[in-house]
Amino acid sequence: KHDLIEFWHLDPAKIVRSYNGLSLSPAGRDVWGKEHHLEPGSYILYLARLEHPGKNHLNLIKAYEKLPAELKQKFQLVMPGASWGNSEVIFDYVSKSPDRERILFPGFVGNEDLASVYQNAAMYVFPSFFEGFGLPLIEAMHHKVPCATAYTSSLGELGRGAALLFDPSEPGEITAAMQRILTDGELRRQLIAAGQKRAAEFNWDDHFRIIEERMKK
Repeated sequence: KHDLIEFWHLDPAKIVRSYNGLSLSPAGRDVWGKEHHLEPGSYILYLARLEHPGKNHLNLIKAYEKLPAELKQKFQLVMPGASWGNSEVIFDYVSKSPDRERILFPGFVGNEDLASVYQNAAMYVFPSFFEGFGLPLIEAMHHKVPCATAYTSSLGELGRGAALLFDPSEPGEITAAMQRILTDGELRRQLIAAGQKRAAEFNWDDHFRIIEERMKK
């Protein structure tokens, strides 16, 4: 809405903001972790297509490399997603990383495995530079996963008050957010509770109600 006002100079009175709803995948299988040799609660998750530089995998990987050794031993960095533009840049960086054995690219995740992927993560981190909505953040919150996300674009709007926010261009800030979530039990509980409350705000009934009310005017 702010972009439409600032760059297109549209009349604010003619703009209606109607958030996406949350469409949940079926419970599906619960074997994805076993197939990839991942124990429940043993990984940091970032679910996104492998696209450079927009999805910002490199800064997340650099942030992971900065974590204390004991945390990297306990938690792997898992980044499922299909390969898109310039993904070879990401793979090349990881091939030279001292932590390459702790970084996993499991590939595309089907709907039947999504719930399991989220539920078994120790935390979810969303470092993307720009998102139109950022649905995986809300999905992770729904599945009781504590989250950290970029403060930019829609992610800051969705995450404020329900996730730790960071500057996606600063790996050190991403590291600090991950370290806090992985080591502070009380913070984890607070973020899980706040995240569930935030995720519940996004449903298709509200979306269509807003559209219908606008169309009647």
